[in-house]
Amino acid sequence: MVGSSHEALHRIFQKDPALLTRALQSVLQVPFPEPREIAALCGGI
Repeated sequence: MVGSSHEALHRIFQKDPALLTRALQSVLQVPFPEPREIAALCGGI
């Protein structure tokens, strides 16, 4: 079963999809292009 902290992370990234990119740029000091388009991937499970 998924915990509340796991669900909170999903919601954070839904509200700010570029958050991970900015964090990696800050930590690694490597420039990444800003995402232009976000698409949901759904499995046929």
